[in-house]
Amino acid sequence: MAQPPPTGQAETSRPGAPVPPRMVRYASAVLYVMAALQLAMAASAIHIVLTVDDADREAVTAFSDAAVAIVAELGVAAAIAALMVLAGIFVTRGRSWARILAIVTVVLQFCTGLAAAEREFGGAVLGEAGAAAYAAWQAQHPAATIVGQVLSVLLVLAPIVLIVLLVTGSARAYFQHRQAVKEWTPPTFRAS
Repeated sequence: MAQPPPTGQAETSRPGAPVPPRMVRYASAVLYVMAALQLAMAASAIHIVLTVDDADREAVTAFSDAAVAIVAELGVAAAIAALMVLAGIFVTRGRSWARILAIVTVVLQFCTGLAAAEREFGGAVLGEAGAAAYAAWQAQHPAATIVGQVLSVLLVLAPIVLIVLLVTGSARAYFQHRQAVKEWTPPTFRAS
């Protein structure tokens, strides 16, 4: 009969595999949340592109360049989200390369979060005409504007939380190279 794992430790699917520390499990969960935030921001960008008022031709013409930038953001968001899910899976397994991938994707998400925050809070990332058209769109859609602003702030703050979780002492120790396997010594036979 199998004995339950010691109190405070989760079962692992691999026998003999070390249980990841709490900070690593939290970091993995934050990676999944960040991937969801990235996709939510992409959905918000799709909503923006689809709800542009066609009646205002001048604003739509000015907004077309901004729409191209938003569509490009969608591709980047999907790629970053896929990398985050991949890193989240392998971070809990103690893979050092997954920790590096997580930090690289977090830096990428931080950059896209800054761009989204600048767009949401009236920055110049869209150009003067695009910013004016986007401001008009925001005035017509206040609820979507608030959601976009909250998402953009979370896209900037979540990477900072993840980096803090991945550089804690317990997480660093978990990703260190495993102890070397003792060298095998062949059995000796005694002549009798």
